[in-house]
Amino acid sequence: MGSIRLQATPQAKQRGLALATCVAALVVAGCGDSGVSADAGEDFSVTVGEAPQFDGCDSSGDSLSYTWTIVEAPPDMADDTGKVLRQSITECAFTLESEMVVADTGAWVIELEVTDGSATASDQLTVTVT
Repeated sequence: MGSIRLQATPQAKQRGLALATCVAALVVAGCGDSGVSADAGEDFSVTVGEAPQFDGCDSSGDSLSYTWTIVEAPPDMADDTGKVLRQSITECAFTLESEMVVADTGAWVIELEVTDGSATASDQLTVTVT
């Protein structure tokens, strides 16, 4: 019977991952923790005349970039679905540059995607405009 040689990667040592589960002369897809997590925050409401504030600063990982995208819009604003609200390699929080108007009334599902260049994670929240 052959032997298996275990080798610690610097990332595994840094994160304290168990070697036996992550490296055994094979690369197993999905093994271990990617070290990247997205946290778009809690659902919230704003009123017409307010500019929503988004905060993904509870996301974790090294050297993250942040992309905030509309994944669902109210029926009258359906053309905004897929629109990127903000993309940044440094800022985890921002305030929308414009205030909400009557036409914006309804529920908006916004997705935060974070990436460190090799791993990606996402989280969604709902913004209700009244």
